[in-house]
Amino acid sequence: MIPILIVGWFLASAVDDFVILLAWFWTLLDRREGPIWPAPGELPAEPERRIAIFVPAWREEAVIARMLEQNTAALRYRSYRILVGTYPNDRATQEAVRSVAERDNRITLVVGPRPGPTSKADCLNALYRRMCEIEAQEGRFDLVLIQDAEDVMHPDELHWKNWFARQYDMVQTAVLPLATPTFELTHGVYCDDFAEYH
Repeated sequence: MIPILIVGWFLASAVDDFVILLAWFWTLLDRREGPIWPAPGELPAEPERRIAIFVPAWREEAVIARMLEQNTAALRYRSYRILVGTYPNDRATQEAVRSVAERDNRITLVVGPRPGPTSKADCLNALYRRMCEIEAQEGRFDLVLIQDAEDVMHPDELHWKNWFARQYDMVQTAVLPLATPTFELTHGVYCDDFAEYH
């Protein structure tokens, strides 16, 4: 009986992978025109849409300030704002975000209404509400991106997303894992698996 339950569990877990595989097969059969790629010089010349970047963060004080500083220094795009979602009972992450936000007005600290940890969706909802408040004062954002607290963004990533947003309602960019020490086996396997799916 137990082997049957285990096999059933594995099959149920594989359903989401199977759906992605079916979507990939569908793209092979779909003969519509593919993406329109930019000619040299067109990518930075494309008018910049306003982008809101959501970063949900729970106990990310060790990495969040460095991530924000590195990405804001590297990005070649101008029309964006990073909203970092934190929790009222996570003062260390709030302080790390505040230390960067005080020097850079593209970064907004958002403290959600409920103590953490909650779900990522709950944190994203708090970020969405704050974005709506900003839009009421400053005008609408054209794109919303979700990044993790440890993500290193490519300097032209926002230009590429801006370009493909002309043609698509959703854009997913590839994720490449950074090298991890061999003894961090779980993290390494997870990162490789995650990157492979993207």
